[in-house]
Amino acid sequence: MYQPEVNSPAFPDLIGIVDLDALAMWRQRLKEEERIAKERIDEVDSLIINAIVANTGSLPEEGTASQKTDKFKISVTTKLTRALDYEAYRAVEEGIPESVRCIDLEPKINPKKLRAIDLVKPGFSAQFITTKASKPTVKVEALA
Repeated sequence: MYQPEVNSPAFPDLIGIVDLDALAMWRQRLKEEERIAKERIDEVDSLIINAIVANTGSLPEEGTASQKTDKFKISVTTKLTRALDYEAYRAVEEGIPESVRCIDLEPKINPKKLRAIDLVKPGFSAQFITTKASKPTVKVEALA
């Protein structure tokens, strides 16, 4: 079970508060501050990218461009997002030499089937899957 940090130095006034409305209001306010901060960070990042392009001429299509100032080393990393059309790949796969085939098929857990097998045979998957709890997520929706 998730154990929150009890003595939060950031919000000493919140220690011991159990009023969910008060806590939810605090969370809503902080989420709005976070949203505004993210927008401002995106704006500054855009300015940084423009400055590095102005100084270096361009950014790599995929890779990192770095620049040092008196106080900072600033890096901009560019990536390409790729999506696989597996059916199209399968149609040409035989014509690609084995040594340069560029698609790796990696095993992936199917949670629905995992729960089904553990329902039929409890604990079976523990032989080959390690499970640990993740931090819970919180969603707060304001009511009218």
